[in-house]
Amino acid sequence: MELIEIKGLFEIDYGSPSPTILSNDSELFIAFYANKGNLSSIPVERNMIYDTGIIALKFKNYLKYTFGIPSNETIQGHPYSKLGMQSCSFYELKNSDFIDSLKNIEKIHPYYNPEAWDKYKHYILTFS
Repeated sequence: MELIEIKGLFEIDYGSPSPTILSNDSELFIAFYANKGNLSSIPVERNMIYDTGIIALKFKNYLKYTFGIPSNETIQGHPYSKLGMQSCSFYELKNSDFIDSLKNIEKIHPYYNPEAWDKYKHYILTFS
C-alpha cells in the first residue's frame, strides 16, 4: 500500500471543519470548512468575518464510506498512520487493502469481474 497526500486543492480547517455528509446510492457529497488564511496546525477560533468558506466534494459511483474515529489524539492508532497519515489531510491509498476486502466480499457474485474493480480509488479525508 502507498498513501499519497493530495495537496494544493484546499486546506481543511484545523479548528473545527464540521464535516457534513450527504449520500445516495451512487453519489457521495462531503462539505466542510476550509481556511486558507490560517495554515497553522494549531486550532484557532473561527473568524466568521474572514472565513474562507466551505469546500464541497462530490464522489461519483462510490462503493462505501466510513465516518468517525480516529480523533487527532488517537490517529497514531490507525493502521494507516504507519504510512504517514496525519490529521486534517486528504489522501489516496494505492493498492488499498480496504478495496481488496470489498472485492473478496463480491467474489461470490455469479457475474464477478475482477477488472471492473480497476476504476475504484480509496480516498481518505482526516478531519481531526
